[in-house]
Amino acid sequence: MHSPAKVSHLLRLLHEAAAEPQHWTAFIEAMVQETSAACSFVIALPEDHHPPLYHQFGFEDPVLRSYNEHFVHEDLILDRFRQAGNLHGSWIGNRQSLLPDAELEASSFYNDYMRPMNLYHQAGANVGRVANYSLAGMTLVRPRSLGEFDARTTSLLRLIAPHLKQAFQLHHKLSQLNLGNSLLEQGLETTGVACVTIDSRGTVQSQTAAAEKLISQSDGLCLTQGRLQAVNPKEDRLLESILFSALKTTSNGIDSGHAAIGGEIRISRRPPRKPLHLVVTPFRSGIEILQSHPSALVFLVDPESRTPPRGALLRRLFGLTPSEAKLAELLAEGHDVKCCAERMRITEASARFVLKRVFQKTSVKSQSSLMRLTLSLPCLPEERAALR
Repeated sequence: MHSPAKVSHLLRLLHEAAAEPQHWTAFIEAMVQETSAACSFVIALPEDHHPPLYHQFGFEDPVLRSYNEHFVHEDLILDRFRQAGNLHGSWIGNRQSLLPDAELEASSFYNDYMRPMNLYHQAGANVGRVANYSLAGMTLVRPRSLGEFDARTTSLLRLIAPHLKQAFQLHHKLSQLNLGNSLLEQGLETTGVACVTIDSRGTVQSQTAAAEKLISQSDGLCLTQGRLQAVNPKEDRLLESILFSALKTTSNGIDSGHAAIGGEIRISRRPPRKPLHLVVTPFRSGIEILQSHPSALVFLVDPESRTPPRGALLRRLFGLTPSEAKLAELLAEGHDVKCCAERMRITEASARFVLKRVFQKTSVKSQSSLMRLTLSLPCLPEERAALR
């Protein structure tokens, strides 16, 4: 039997790997040492087009390349491994119970791949379907000269299997969380919005480029030990209270039948600059398994900043001419038609004629609708660069 201390050590490494994928190698190496294997791998194959989870120890890069390029579709052992999991829900044991030695040795997979690599005996655990993974498990491999894996190895795999399944489930949830966070950050960045995401501990998790630029000025706002703070003590206490309210709302659950609690605050800056306007809102990602998920969003509005240009996208989406796109942008900045005409150096009558064409091309019927449409569009990278 494997000592409780060694099993505990393996489980600790496995749990670390579930949370931090770079630790998978340490867990696999420890399993190799404990079972006198030569090499090992963990694998989880998704049903969709997401990348598989695959980590290994002991296989040289040329061996892996050879397998992926030439032998993956000839792998009889993987096929039997998958079939056993589908038939029984899960499977743990030695390769011989799935594929007898004689059948293996008659295959081209063994003679062209395994035999030259001095690979023969295998023991594995197929933990069955996990999340969106159709196949998930672990395999230990060693040369023929070391003999078949004994009952101690399969016993260890049985102890590890439930925890391995949980690790795959956690990995899947973390992948979803990371993807969601990435899409959120990319979306905010694309729009040019100044936004800060706050995690459940009140720590700043990420900032868009626009927010980072404002905060780095330390004019009214600053970052102190990873937390967003107002320079003015009175404003800082109010900001802390609003953030606490938003985080508490997320923690208790955002109910569509109740108003989400957050708040607004003006942050004073050094004269003659106008105050920043902050809007704090709760945010629920749907996967709250770690403290580091976004729990609140802080939007920073600088009344002195230029409205991000969206003319290029207006022209591409609606076929507007440069003058039509310019008029739409000026209206979105809050100018009336007369002021737009002056800035464009045309008559007011000409501006109204241009506006009529914009209405037709964008299928809107009022200036307010056109403003909402324009402001809802993201700012293209080349246009954001022009603002810097």
